[in-house]
This record gives sequence, C-alpha cells and structure tokens, in this order.
Amino acid sequence: MVRAMGAVSDFLFAPPSALSGIASVSDLGATMFMFNESGSVQQADFFALRQDWLMIGNDMKAAVGKLRRDVANVEATNQPAR
Repeated sequence: MVRAMGAVSDFLFAPPSALSGIASVSDLGATMFMFNESGSVQQADFFALRQDWLMIGNDMKAAVGKLRRDVANVEATNQPAR
C-alpha cells in the first residue's frame, strides 16, 4: 500500500499481513477478510478512478521534482570557474 497526499493505492483490497495469511489457511468460508465496499458500482468506480488519478498526480509531482533537482545539479557542475 502506498499513501501519499491522501491517495491510497489499495482502496479495493484488504491490507495483508503474515498473521492474516497464516490464519486464512483455516478460513474455508472466506469470512475473515473485509474489503472496502461501496454503495453502488458507480460509486466504487468513482473512488477507484479518483485514487488512480491521485497516485498519478503524486508520481508526476515526484518526477518533476527530481527533474528540477537534476537540472540544478547539472547547471551547478557546468558553471565556468571564476
């Protein structure tokens, strides 16, 4: 799961853990796991798409920030000696 600026990448999935994995072996009725539920299919789609776009936005911000740092480093190393 990734959390960044309100975006969660595992909206439709149950959070995994080693203990829940071990316990699920004996859960033959599949009653242990609670998934995020929505009132309708449209609402579930809305939340999932919203989270996807929030994560894309976070990735873009990170990429632009890295590009700016890289450009600043290149410009700093290419300055003529004074």
